[in-house]
Amino acid sequence: MMQLDKCLAKKWIPGGIPPRIANMMQLESLDLSYNQLSGEIPPAMAAMSFLEVLDLSYNHLSGQIPQSSQFSTFLNTSFLGNDRLCGKPLTRLCETNHTPSATATPGTSKELNLEFLSIEVGVVSGLAIIVATMLLWRNGRSWVYWHVDKFWLQVLQPWISRHRR
Repeated sequence: MMQLDKCLAKKWIPGGIPPRIANMMQLESLDLSYNQLSGEIPPAMAAMSFLEVLDLSYNHLSGQIPQSSQFSTFLNTSFLGNDRLCGKPLTRLCETNHTPSATATPGTSKELNLEFLSIEVGVVSGLAIIVATMLLWRNGRSWVYWHVDKFWLQVLQPWISRHRR
C-alpha cells in the first residue's frame, strides 16, 4: 500500500490538483491542505477506492465535490476553507447539476431549455391555428371582430368616461 509522504504533500503545489493523481489507485492517505490550490477537484479522484484519509482544507478549490461511495465517507472538515466548493458532504448544495465555473455568472447560460421551448412552440402553434381558422372562415371572422370590439369597449370605456368630464 502506498502513502504520500506528508512532507511532500505539505509543499506548495502551484495551480490545481493534477488529474494524474487519480492514477495512484492504491493511495490511502492524501493531505493537500494549506497549499493555495485552485480549480476543481478532478472527477477521476472518485475512483480512488483505497483512499481512507483526504484533507483538501484551506485551499481555493471550487466546483462540485466528486460524488462517489468513497468521497461520501470523508467528513466536511476535509473540505473546510474552500468557499467555492459545493455538494456532499458540505451543507452548501450546488445550484445546478453542472460544476460551477469561476467565470460563469448567473443568468448568462447559453444552454437551450428544450422543455420550456417545446411548451412555447406548442402554445403559439395552437393559437396560430385557432386564429387562422377564425379569420379564414367568414362567420368566424365576424365572431372574432365582434368579440375584439366588445373587449376594447369594456377596457376603454372607463378611460373614455374619465376623460370626457
